[in-house]
Amino acid sequence: PVYNVPGISVISDKQNKVVLSKKLSYSSCRRFSLNTTTLSISNFCLQDESSNYVNLERQFDLIQQYISPFNYLFNEKYERSMLFSTVVIPNVLACYQEKHIHPSDITLTTHMSYDKFYRLAALSMRWNGPMSVSVRITSMEDLNKLRSDISNHHNTLQNVAFHIYFETGHLPYPHNILRNLALDYVKSDYFAMFDIDFLPSPINTHQDLRLMFDKHPELKKKMNNKTVFILPAWELKSKEFSYGTNIPFQHPIYPEIKEKLMEMKLEGQIEMFRHKLYKPGHTSTDYEKWSSNTTCISYPVKAKEFGYEPYTIGATTGVPRFFDDFRGYGLDKLTFIIELFYAQYDMEVLMDFFVFHLYHNTTKKRRHLQKNQSCVKCFVEHLKKEYNAGHLGKQNEVTGWDRLMKMSKL
Repeated sequence: PVYNVPGISVISDKQNKVVLSKKLSYSSCRRFSLNTTTLSISNFCLQDESSNYVNLERQFDLIQQYISPFNYLFNEKYERSMLFSTVVIPNVLACYQEKHIHPSDITLTTHMSYDKFYRLAALSMRWNGPMSVSVRITSMEDLNKLRSDISNHHNTLQNVAFHIYFETGHLPYPHNILRNLALDYVKSDYFAMFDIDFLPSPINTHQDLRLMFDKHPELKKKMNNKTVFILPAWELKSKEFSYGTNIPFQHPIYPEIKEKLMEMKLEGQIEMFRHKLYKPGHTSTDYEKWSSNTTCISYPVKAKEFGYEPYTIGATTGVPRFFDDFRGYGLDKLTFIIELFYAQYDMEVLMDFFVFHLYHNTTKKRRHLQKNQSCVKCFVEHLKKEYNAGHLGKQNEVTGWDRLMKMSKL
C-alpha cells in the first residue's frame, strides 16, 4: 500500500483496519519539520486464545507490511533536508496487557534504541508489572533484530506494550519525543518514569508499590492531587555490565533492599547517581535524610538548584509532557520537573524504594548540548505562554529562572 493521504484516513484489507493519522510539526530552534504518521492497526491481537508468540509473529509481519512504503525515511540526510518523515506504530505486543491492566496499576514508562534490549529484559522482570516502552528504529535491520530479541524473550515481556518510532538515524536521539510517546499510551491511572539503564529495588517493585499505596491511601490521594513521588537514584561502581551483554535481573552485586544498599555505600560500592559529574541532577532528593530512615513513609522536597531531574511516580491524568525539541545529550529531562513546578505539583521522596544505575559508556556529544541550549528560548516562550512564567515575581519562579533566561539569549 502507498499512503499519501493528509489528515486521518482509514485503510482496510481483508482482516485489518489501519487508522492512519498525520501530524506536521515545526521545530523553530532546530529549523526543520517532522511529518509524523501514526499507524494504529485494529485486530492487532487475535481474538482466540493464541499464544503470545503467535500474536508476536503476526504483528511483526503486519508491521513489516505497513512500514514498507516508508522505507525512504531511513535514508533522509540531516544536512540535505528540512522536512523529515517519522512513523509511529503503537501498542505492539500489548495483547496480554490490554486484558489484564487494572486502573490502580502503575505503568513503568521508558524508551530505548534496539541495542539496549537486554537491559529492558532485566528491567521488565524486576518491575514485574505493566510497562509502556518506546523503541527508536532507524533501519529495517534494526527492526529485524528487535523482532528476534523479543521472540527469544516473549514469555518475560507479556506485560510490555511497545511503541515503535521509525526515523532516520541522521537525527539526534529523540529522548523527549519517546518519553511522551510511552506516556501517551499508558492505560492505568498511574505511571512511573525512569531510563532504561536503571533497575528498581526491591525486586517485584510494582507489587510492593501497589501494596504500599493500598495500605496508605493518603499517598494515592496525594498523587491524584498533583504530587509526584521520587525514587532516589544510585549508581553501581562496578563495570561488570555493558552493552550487548546478557544483563541478569538478579545478581549478588545488586542492592536488593535499602539495608543492603547502605552497607554497599559504606564499602564504597555504590554512590549517588552522577554526583561527581552533575551534582544538581539529584542533590535535591536529600540523600542524607533518605539514608537516615527516621522519617515517615515519604518526605517533601523542592528543587534547591537548577538542573534537578529525578525519576518519578505520579497520576497519569493531566500530567505535563516533556518538551519535544530537546534531542541528544543535555537539558532534556529537567524540562519535565520545571513544568511540574509551574503546573503546581508537589514532590515527595519515597523512603523504602530506589533505582540503581548499571554502568555503560556514555557518548556526550557537545554539539547536541549546544543545539539544545539554542532550544531553551523556545522552551522559555512555551513556559511564558502556558504559565505566565517570568511575570510571577521572583519568589514564584522556578529555581534557576535567571539561568534559563541567560541560555535563552545565547
